[in-house]
Amino acid sequence: MRRNTEIEVKLVASAAMLDRLRGDPHLAGPEQSRLLRSTYFDTVSSRLGRGGAGLRIRELAGGEREQTLKLSPSGALQRREWTTAIAGGEPDPARFPGPARAALLRMMGGAALQEFAVNEIQRTSRVVRFGGSRIEVAFDVGQIRAGERQSAVCELELELIKGQPADLFGLAMALPLGPGLRWSVVSKAEQSHLLAFDLEPLAGHAGRPPLSLQMDAAAGFRAVAWSCLDHLLANQEVVLATGDKEAVHQCRVAVRRLRAAFSLFRAITADQTRPILRAELTAAAKSLGQVRNIDVLLERIAEAGAGDAPPSPELVAHLTKRRTEALDRVRTMLVAEAFQRLLLHLAAWIERGEWALRGAGAGDHGSVGDHLAGVIAARRRKLRKTSAGLRDLSDEQLHRLRKRAKTLRYAADFAAALHCGKRADRPRQDFARALAKAQDALGRIQDLAAARAMDAELFQGTEPVAAAGLAEELKRVIRGAGPGRKGQLRTAARSFEAAWRAPKWWRG
Repeated sequence: MRRNTEIEVKLVASAAMLDRLRGDPHLAGPEQSRLLRSTYFDTVSSRLGRGGAGLRIRELAGGEREQTLKLSPSGALQRREWTTAIAGGEPDPARFPGPARAALLRMMGGAALQEFAVNEIQRTSRVVRFGGSRIEVAFDVGQIRAGERQSAVCELELELIKGQPADLFGLAMALPLGPGLRWSVVSKAEQSHLLAFDLEPLAGHAGRPPLSLQMDAAAGFRAVAWSCLDHLLANQEVVLATGDKEAVHQCRVAVRRLRAAFSLFRAITADQTRPILRAELTAAAKSLGQVRNIDVLLERIAEAGAGDAPPSPELVAHLTKRRTEALDRVRTMLVAEAFQRLLLHLAAWIERGEWALRGAGAGDHGSVGDHLAGVIAARRRKLRKTSAGLRDLSDEQLHRLRKRAKTLRYAADFAAALHCGKRADRPRQDFARALAKAQDALGRIQDLAAARAMDAELFQGTEPVAAAGLAEELKRVIRGAGPGRKGQLRTAARSFEAAWRAPKWWRG
């Protein structure tokens, strides 16, 4: 039995790019080729796939077979994996070790396993050195078949054999990134599930960073940052595949959570690279925001549609067209060299940036629990003082207040694992929910301000008289969607007061 944790970066490539990469000097080395034929199994209702697991049997040379179970990834970089020899062509859960067997049987829930897809991949492997690490490079070309459906595979996989994960990202950044070569976190098992069960990828919400009370603050930042990057990478795939509005929103949330993590751990991670990464993330958030802002306007219009003065079809059609144009720009950004390089640069910086290499010993910054408790207490005091006079604030000041509330809520979310199962977790949840409600009320106020600010962009190129009429109609519709400014301010004030009344859970 072989058990390990895969540490790899997968790059989706065009056929022309993969051929070009075979001659790239960074990937040069002795090679061997083999045909990999893998059969994937799941229950009839895809219980394994929905749980993020993959179970396959792979045929080896000489007629031998092995079964492999891959459980939910512990991040974009790592996936837990168990492989055992097997005699027949059907999976045998009993041959896996205890933890893997228990997880598999739990996901199966008593249901039978059945074959649902076959992968035939021609793999050419090389072992290269980059930095101080040994890395296996695999050129994968082939097909996934599920009944009458099939899908092509054209990928470059970089798997760490020995050394530092940061070298994986360094090697990937040395390659010609762009539309023909980009980072993907969708495994072959996931591709097979989507194909076999005729599914579209779905947007995903942020996961809980795996913090523990034993972590120092630097390790805590790394766990939080990886959680945010995982969130971004997963939803990037959905935006590219479907353009789903929730996936666009979740990409933007992931970027904002990353920026919040930079701010909350500022004292630990300050170095020359962080401002560059932050500026690039801000630019990405702005591009995503152009789609998200239109989605919010369309939602407000839908809310107003049942009223006495529903929006005109012309307004809905115009915003829908602008949304399509903005989404095209976002998709272009996501596959562009600059954004792909940003993702890999960020990953390398999280692992071995200047901030992590400047000699601070483990524990020099205290525990992650103490660090988060300190920043939460300080930011709560400041936000409480500012929010006391929110009725006198301008729209721009309310917008800044909303962003501070959001960062504080993210801090409470990041700390969740430290309080799970404790009496302090209920007050933490109440605190976060109250801040979210205040944030939503202030966001409603911001909608109208955003509509005014977006006039020039939304109606650019439209005949001037028609543009003026559509702009005025949009403002009317938004004003009529839900309580007005005074009502939203009352909701925000009550929600902030609820947050301040919550026990000081971070001390627990």
